[in-house]
Amino acid sequence: MTLQLRREQVLLGAPVLLGVLLAAGLGGVAVLPRWQQLQADQQELLVLEEQRERLPLLRRQLDSLEQQRQQADRRNAEILGLIAGSGELATFLAQLSEQAAQAMADAHRRYRQQFREITARAPQRFEERDRAGVERDAHERLSLYGRAVPAAVATVRGILGPLVRDRATWSTMKGAYARHVAGAPDAELAATFFNSVTRRIFLTVGVDEEIEFVRSELA
Repeated sequence: MTLQLRREQVLLGAPVLLGVLLAAGLGGVAVLPRWQQLQADQQELLVLEEQRERLPLLRRQLDSLEQQRQQADRRNAEILGLIAGSGELATFLAQLSEQAAQAMADAHRRYRQQFREITARAPQRFEERDRAGVERDAHERLSLYGRAVPAAVATVRGILGPLVRDRATWSTMKGAYARHVAGAPDAELAATFFNSVTRRIFLTVGVDEEIEFVRSELA
């Protein structure tokens, strides 16, 4: 009698227990994404807190860099003043402008030569049905200008130093550059190359005719 009663209790209680376990499992499935999202939100909050704590340090670093820049500007002004006092400033600036203009003209010639070399591979690519090679050459041609201009900017910065944003120097460079590329079949492209470099340095908006070439100026 007692054994039969326990058996009936088990049979009756089993569905109830199964229902409880199933509900708990479904609840866990529903809660898991929320828990994961909560963990992600907490992690993001920790990152933001860390960035906020670093802000004072970044501000101090920026202030220090600005002070260093101002000190460098003062030293450069003193050096230029000494050169001017010796009566050799005009000669010095002319030499720098010529050197920088020559470097830019050379950079443009290298860029054009590399462009022509890539283009010259096209017939062979076509004959060999080298589709992958055609795509690589096309990508290389497109990226070539993007590499040549920053390289020219770095070269000019190295030559001009503190005068890299001196407008009078760039105006003189423009004339020297024009002489270097005059008569070239790609003179207008050379002018565009010069303008690309000036815009990287001066962040020009619009057209600045004093330090940039305008249309047909080198035609």
